[in-house]
Parts: sequence; C-alpha cells; structure tokens
Amino acid sequence: MAANKATRLNPAFAAAVAEVQPALAAWRKRRKPREPIPEPLWHYMVRLARAYQPSPVAQALRVNYNSLKRRLLANPLATPVRIGDSIRL
Repeated sequence: MAANKATRLNPAFAAAVAEVQPALAAWRKRRKPREPIPEPLWHYMVRLARAYQPSPVAQALRVNYNSLKRRLLANPLATPVRIGDSIRL
C-alpha cells in the first residue's frame, strides 16, 4: 500500500498519467456502448504500468486492473513510458 501512495504522489507519475487522461476522456465521451478501448491507449497504459505498476495506473485512469495486468503480461517487451512520449490514436 505504501508503494502505491508513493507512486501516486510521484510528480513523474502524475505527469505521465496527465499525458493519457485527455485522450482517454475524449474516447469515453464519444464511444459507443460496449466499444473497446483503442489499442494505442492500451499500449500507452501498458507502458505506464511497466514503469509505475498496474494498480496505481488502473486506479488513476479508472480502467480495469485485470485487463491492464493481462495486457502487461502479454507484452513483456513494452518499454516504460517517459515524460514527453505522445499518444497516437
């Protein structure tokens, strides 16, 4: 639990999450019912989870933890996200 709190308070984590939140919010606004999250968003979230652990990423972005973890385990070569990385939809 302490690791998650430390992660959420990390300015680099906050900056990385802030990179994806607008794109995720825009998708949520225009999506059709039961439409899956686009792959580029998942790819970015997996990179975030690789850098900062899946639980705080899932909580911060309000996505399903198990889906994020499953994608993280399925893609062991995803490079961690860095500040300034952009999301391409």
